[in-house]
Amino acid sequence: MTVRELADASGVTEQSLLRYLNEKRDIPVPVLYQICEGLKVSVHEVVRRAELRLDD
Repeated sequence: MTVRELADASGVTEQSLLRYLNEKRDIPVPVLYQICEGLKVSVHEVVRRAELRLDD
């Protein structure tokens, strides 16, 4: 999925997504939910995978 496709699916602007992806801004929790809806994954799954990456 491209950033543009995710923007369309989530309702979050492409510019905002790029800021989050490039770690220029933290992702607010409500926006995280929007992004997860666009990706069709649960917030729980995203957080679980992030925790696994931090443990490595």
